[in-house]
Amino acid sequence: MGGCDKQGFPTKQGVLTPGRVCLLLHRGMPCFLGYGRHNGERRRKSVRGCFVSQGLFVLNLVIVKKGENDLPGLTDTGKPRMRGPKRAKALKIQRLVTPLTLQRKRARIADKKRIAKAKAEAAEYPNLLATRSAARI
Repeated sequence: MGGCDKQGFPTKQGVLTPGRVCLLLHRGMPCFLGYGRHNGERRRKSVRGCFVSQGLFVLNLVIVKKGENDLPGLTDTGKPRMRGPKRAKALKIQRLVTPLTLQRKRARIADKKRIAKAKAEAAEYPNLLATRSAARI
């Protein structure tokens, strides 16, 4: 699943080198965390290649398929859940109704009404033109 070297540089899929390279990354890409405050922002970051080599310090693995024998200490014992789901214990925070939120809600509703009225008038306009041109003739 990935890993990192002794200095903490993460590995990146698709970089076919065993060493470190600098890549221009943007928001939404792996290895680009904690940035992306501005639209279109890109940063040059150092990442390691996806090859497993001696330079890797941590290698993250996922067990895909359980084999015939159990791994001692890993798959032979079941561990109870330490914590329940987050929402079971967390308080449900209700949003505050302030004059500003009410004003924004009124503005949203007014925009929807304005758009619906404009669409209705746009649909009616060809009929109005037809009746006026028939009256001239």
